[in-house]
Parts: sequence; structure tokens; C-alpha cells
Amino acid sequence: MNQEDYDKKKGKNIEVKTNKVKVEVSPETTFFIEKMERLKNTSVLNSTKSTYNDNLSDFENSYGVKFSDNFRTLYRNGLDSEEYKLLKVEDFYIEEQYQDRYPETYGAVIVAENCCGDSLGLILKKNSDYELDDILVEFIHETGEIDKGSNIS
Repeated sequence: MNQEDYDKKKGKNIEVKTNKVKVEVSPETTFFIEKMERLKNTSVLNSTKSTYNDNLSDFENSYGVKFSDNFRTLYRNGLDSEEYKLLKVEDFYIEEQYQDRYPETYGAVIVAENCCGDSLGLILKKNSDYELDDILVEFIHETGEIDKGSNIS
């Protein structure tokens, strides 16, 4: 465009018409966002100490979570996967990267990793602030997606 045409258009108001976008948040997402915010602002997550005397108890007591009996059995017997290797308990960690996109993952405990940056974790049960569910969830770092696996049994 030459300068003269540009100068003629300069200073004119341009009207842009758009359709109003209506965003609806599902009740499920709202529930998990509220749970995430509540847990972020709670200093004492779980005052109940583990009744087990195993290597998972220290993690439970330190982080205020509770592993299921099924996970304890899985951990003792090992993970039947060529892709993922169980971490040592002292290398377990709380996942924080996925929580904004997937608020249900807030407080997830990562228990296994592969050599490519992906991980397996346990998320908190829907109606509990400290009990971990019996479903291994795959956290895929390349896409930021999660994939809910099958129940541990």
C-alpha cells in the first residue's frame, strides 16, 4: 500500500463485528477446580498417620496421602511393563505441571517413569483429599495430555 492510501486510512475507526462466545464449564471441572484451590490453601492435608510399617509409610506421612492396599501389592510385586519402571519411594513426587489443564490431577503422586519423560501416577479419589485412587494415570509430557489407565488389581 502506498503512503498516501495509508495516510487516508490512518485515524479512521474500524468496526469489527464478532459473535459473542459463551463458555460453559462442566460441573465436573468446576468441582475439581474448587477442590484444587481448597487443597492449595490447606496446610494440613491429612492428620491421619499411616498404620503400615513399610517403605511407603514415610511418603504417606510426609505428603499427607494414602496409598491403597492394591498399590502396595503392586509396588511389592513390581510393575508389569517394559516401558515404565517403578521409582524408588524416595523418588516419588507430587505432579504439579498438569493441574491447570487437568485440575483433577492436583496432588497426583508420580510412581513410575519411562526414559522419554512420560510418567505414571495416582490421582486423589474424587471425594477424598488424601486417598489415592486405584487407577494408574499416564502423564504424557510431549502433548500435556493425561491418559487414565486401568484399575490396579
